[in-house]
Amino acid sequence: HYCDPNNDGFGVFDLDSTINEIAGGPLPTGVLVTFHETPTDALLGANPYPSPYANINVNTQTIYVRVYYTLTGCANYVNLQLIVDPTPISPVNLNQITVCDQDANPQDGITTVDLTQQESAILAQQTGVAGSYTISYYTSQSDAQTQTAAISNVTSYVTASDEIWIRIENSATNCFNTGSFQVVVNKPLSLNTPLPLSLCDNDANPNNQFQVFNLTVKDLEITQNLTGYSVSYYPSLLDAQNGANVILNPTAYQNVFPAVQTLGVVVTSSLGCTSITTLDIRVEPLPTLTPPTIDIEVCDDNQDGFGDFNLSSLVPGLLNGITTYTVSFHETLTDAQLDANAIPTSVNY
Repeated sequence: HYCDPNNDGFGVFDLDSTINEIAGGPLPTGVLVTFHETPTDALLGANPYPSPYANINVNTQTIYVRVYYTLTGCANYVNLQLIVDPTPISPVNLNQITVCDQDANPQDGITTVDLTQQESAILAQQTGVAGSYTISYYTSQSDAQTQTAAISNVTSYVTASDEIWIRIENSATNCFNTGSFQVVVNKPLSLNTPLPLSLCDNDANPNNQFQVFNLTVKDLEITQNLTGYSVSYYPSLLDAQNGANVILNPTAYQNVFPAVQTLGVVVTSSLGCTSITTLDIRVEPLPTLTPPTIDIEVCDDNQDGFGDFNLSSLVPGLLNGITTYTVSFHETLTDAQLDANAIPTSVNY
């Protein structure tokens, strides 16, 4: 048998390697072995061909091996089949296997890969029946050629981005070829927990602990102002981990738990790699003010209708002793609502 590297049906055979098998052992003294292309030439000892020999009939050819005893002049011959076996085709243009590092340590660029997903593409390039080939995987071309240290866990091979070599072998003839493909491991975006998103409970139902949030205002903070990432929000971390109940309108989401709710956040890269974090949304209660029970009055010494008022003296009564709020004074309701044009309280008004 000869493994044909270019599959043209022709090869070069080492005929001498068959002598011991034909003779049943090392040749005894006085015995000659020659090779011939026809039975007649073998009987006559005519037109012997040296080894190595290149077949002239495509794929299969019979050679006649003459065994001649010089002491007696007796000779005989046997048939020797020369068979050119096709070599599996070296796979070319195999797509790289691209995976995301989604294991317990998604930032080390090392993860498990199923190498067998390449088999259909490898077998599709062969000319024989798929079942007649075996495929094995290696970390170097030399290992693939010598069939050394084959990768054992081919469906869950732990690797970083690397070149993987394959050996495709015809199970019947042992003829083989090698090829390679790339494994690329992409890392998801490393996330920090964003600061909580807080809104005052100043909607149509104030201080009911529910509010409508525009979650997308957190997109840039979550993606660290990087481009090529999309952000999705989920009602809980568990939903984000399971990819369930995505919030379809993140620009107008009302919390479903009163006051504080922890959302799940999924960030997806342009390569499809995902990372998960959380976002707290908080509904802040409005301050409860105690209106003054009496007006502030000052005496108008010069009868001009103007006086100096100490507005800061109102603060303790307004807040009823609470010290965690700041208070500002404004000349119009609109200014107060917009927190505009505050009256300085460092001097009397």
